[in-house]
Amino acid sequence: MTDFNTLRENMVNSQLLPNAITSKQLLAAFRELKRENFVPKRQQAHAYIDRDLKIDIDTSNGQDRFILDPMVQAKLVQAVNITSSDIVLDIACATGYSTALIAQIANMVVGIESDEKVANLASQYIEQQEIDNAVIIQDPLANGYKKEAPYDVIIINGLVETVSQELFDQLADNGRLIAVEISDKSSINAPLGHAYLYHKTGNQIAKRMVFDASPSRLTEFDKPKSFQL
Repeated sequence: MTDFNTLRENMVNSQLLPNAITSKQLLAAFRELKRENFVPKRQQAHAYIDRDLKIDIDTSNGQDRFILDPMVQAKLVQAVNITSSDIVLDIACATGYSTALIAQIANMVVGIESDEKVANLASQYIEQQEIDNAVIIQDPLANGYKKEAPYDVIIINGLVETVSQELFDQLADNGRLIAVEISDKSSINAPLGHAYLYHKTGNQIAKRMVFDASPSRLTEFDKPKSFQL
């Protein structure tokens, strides 16, 4: 029988603490939230692996969905410095683990998934955990969710080619957005990424690189392909 409590503590001790995750609130959230409850039962034994976990579900749109590597997830959340008053947009939330994690720190979280089956599963898991300050919405990822904007924080859970202007428009003043963007030096088979933290002040957006990572790619953020003769 799998000892999930031990696996959860080992995740914190061997994956998060050695990688400069220092936020006490965030570490407590990782220790408390049962990651195995956000994957299908047949995958629960692999819930705490130190890489992206592909969700074993036939998506209606044909796009694979992943729960991020715990270390990358932690670095993204720590970098945006979420407070208890923040409203957060959690993009590509997969089965809702990231949304549930953020909900333990933020005031409110809106998780976005574009696939109907995955969004329904995430809603089910959030409801089962009785998390009342989070909601899952099915919507195209790059569009965000204007109805609840502006957001204090926007997190994109995956590797993207570009960040859509719609998302920057949905940031509040003093809002933060974090995304892992594909490096210009990447190869097709082995894309490299840099996590960039954006900060909005008035109509100005500042940008700085905070760490390197190569999570699973979100093709919905690919740039439109130009026509060539």
